[in-house]
Amino acid sequence: DLAESDLLRALELDPRATRAHFALGLVHLEAGAFELAADEFARTIELEPDRADAHHRRAQALAALGRALHALDHLDRAAELSPGDPEVLVLRGRIHQELGHPADAIADYERALRLGASGWRLDEALGDALLAAGRKSAARLHWRRAVEIAPEEDAERVREKIRALGE
Repeated sequence: DLAESDLLRALELDPRATRAHFALGLVHLEAGAFELAADEFARTIELEPDRADAHHRRAQALAALGRALHALDHLDRAAELSPGDPEVLVLRGRIHQELGHPADAIADYERALRLGASGWRLDEALGDALLAAGRKSAARLHWRRAVEIAPEEDAERVREKIRALGE
């Protein structure tokens, strides 16, 4: 890949080029090379510890590698450095949900919504977390929102969740 070779060349010339490390991490992330991506974002963080986007992207790579707790550490740091970034909160909510922490997931998803995040996937995920917390009517509300805007195949899957709750 041309972009990757250009970035590697740039890093040969300047191993401390944080922009090149970050960009190479994005290339690896997009290609599904999560270990390589995590390494490049780690190098970026070593050089610029307060770079929120590097913590966020490293967390994405770590989550894809199944290292959820380590990903949460980076998401906590990214949220601290960039408290208005709803993408960080959505990913952190998803990881909390996967770890069986519905209250934390709900808090992150709701905050992301307040910050302007939207989309049927977010409403579905929030509904799932609310159900896990025993809040059936609130779950149903968010699932109904998801059904309104989701593609038909996905909407049907969400409708099944609503039907499973009973009307």
